[in-house]
Amino acid sequence: MKSRAGTLIPAVILILLGVIFLLPSLGIPFLSWGGIWPFFIIAAGLGFLAGFIFSARHDEGLAFVGSAALMIGGFLGLFAWHILDWRDMARWWPGFPLIGGLAFVVLWAAGRFRDWGVLVPALISTVVGVVGFLFTFGAVGESVLKFWPVLIILAGVISLLGALFRRRE
Repeated sequence: MKSRAGTLIPAVILILLGVIFLLPSLGIPFLSWGGIWPFFIIAAGLGFLAGFIFSARHDEGLAFVGSAALMIGGFLGLFAWHILDWRDMARWWPGFPLIGGLAFVVLWAAGRFRDWGVLVPALISTVVGVVGFLFTFGAVGESVLKFWPVLIILAGVISLLGALFRRRE
């Protein structure tokens, strides 16, 4: 039964996608490529997350990639669906490092909060994203940005704490 479902599901998805893309060619407006492509990234992210959840091994990498793809697809979808304007990407770019930071937090959680070293890139990416948003929206000036080395210090402190409190194997 599993092999049959494994063949039927992709076949049904292909048929549905073909119909969706054929409708505009027949003069029936549905979705254009400009509005549908982010769903492919979102679907890939959901697929990776499902692989993490339903596999016996629970590979944390699948949770990381899945959550990152899901968030990137949703973020880019905001532009493709005209909620945000592509011309404002110079203002919204901090969303990308913020997504990276959140994906690292998901990786840490998927690993059952054991690998404290994962929090270093999580913290750095998240802080870059938050400070980037504060800067691009005018809440923080350039004088604050000269203190970016504090991020390196925080990364070192987190690594040190992780090494000190890590269980010996």
